[in-house]
Amino acid sequence: MFVEEVNSYEKSATFPTSAIFKMVKDGGMLTPPEETAKKIIEFLFKEDFEHGTVIDIHD
Repeated sequence: MFVEEVNSYEKSATFPTSAIFKMVKDGGMLTPPEETAKKIIEFLFKEDFEHGTVIDIHD
């Protein structure tokens, strides 16, 4: 039991918004990793992609 409490504390200490993340995840509001990876790869291979450019994959 003590180990579980320590692990729980460590997780919340390193990820203070874990409750929000869990709510968003449980609500199905996260983009699947495969979809995110696909968007990133598409941006990287665009003809007009400039090194150092700040991009928003939600655009």
